[in-house]
Amino acid sequence: MNANPLVSIIIATYNRGETLGRAIESVLKQTYTNLEVIIVDDGSTDNTRDVLLKYQDDRIRIFLHEKNKGVTAAKNTGLNNIRGEWFSTLDSDNEIIPEAIESMLSIPYSKDPKVDWVVCNCIDSVTGKYTVKEFNNDQYLSIQDRFKVKGELWSILKTSLLGDSRYNENLPGYESTLWFALYEKAFRYYIHKGFQIYHTEGKDRITGSKKSLSKLNIIYTELSKELSYQKVAKKYCIKEYARRCLLGIIFCRAYDNKKTSLFWINELNSLKGSPNYKLTAFIIGLIPSCILRVTYLILSKTLLKNYSRFGF
Repeated sequence: MNANPLVSIIIATYNRGETLGRAIESVLKQTYTNLEVIIVDDGSTDNTRDVLLKYQDDRIRIFLHEKNKGVTAAKNTGLNNIRGEWFSTLDSDNEIIPEAIESMLSIPYSKDPKVDWVVCNCIDSVTGKYTVKEFNNDQYLSIQDRFKVKGELWSILKTSLLGDSRYNENLPGYESTLWFALYEKAFRYYIHKGFQIYHTEGKDRITGSKKSLSKLNIIYTELSKELSYQKVAKKYCIKEYARRCLLGIIFCRAYDNKKTSLFWINELNSLKGSPNYKLTAFIIGLIPSCILRVTYLILSKTLLKNYSRFGF
C-alpha cells in the first residue's frame, strides 16, 4: 500500500469570498503535502474569483460553473475530477487544522490497513467545544455507532469506495443520501480529536430554513428513488425511517401527490413494528388532501421542526 497517497480535498463554494481563503489556506498549510485542492466555484457573483486568482499553488485545480447549479451539483463536479486515492469535502466557510490529514492517514498506514474511512470530531467555532458528544475515545465505528451521532463529524475516505455513486442533484442540502450508499462498504475508524473547525457564525449560516410544501413534495419524491438510502435506513435506524415515511405521507398527500404518498405508505407498512405510525398513516389516508393542505399550513412550524429532526 502506498504510504504517501495523493489526497483530494473538494471545496465547493458559492458567494463565500470572505471565508473561502481561510478554507483554502487551511488545506495548503497541512503538514501532509501530497494533496490536491479541487475548488468548484458554483457561479458566484461576489469576489470569489478575485480570491481564487491570488493562488498560484500547483496543487490547486479550479472548476467554474458559469451559472449557479446548487451545492450538490458543485460537489459532483469535484467528485468527477478526483485524482487522489483518498478524498474529502470541506465546506468553504470551515477549516481544518494543520495536522488533520497526516493524523488521519496514520490510522490506515500505521495502525490498521483495513480502515478505508477515517472520521474525526469537529470544534464549534463559537463554543470551542466538540460538536459530537456521543464518543469519548478513539474507536472503530460501526454503522450503528454512526447513527448515534447528532452533531458534525469530518472524514477522509478511499476514493475506491465512491465508485459511480454521486450526490442526487435534486436533493440540495441532503448530501447524506450519498453516504448511506457507501456505509456498508466501509471499515471506519474514529479519532477523538477535533481536526475540523466548524464555523457556526456568519450571516449565510442558515439552519432549519423554511421549506414550502411543493419543495417538500419534491424532496420526498426524490427520496423515494434513493434505494441505498432506504435499504440502510430500514436496517439500522428503523424508528427514524418510520417517522420519515410518515412525514412523506403527510407532505405528499397534502400536495395531492398520490403516487409518492402511496410509496411511503407501502414503505411504512413494510417495516416491522411501528404500529402507532401505521395507524396514523391509515388515518391520514382517510383525510382529503385539501384538508391536509390546510392542516399543513396551520401546523407547518411543528412539522418542519420534525422534518429537520429526522433529516438523518
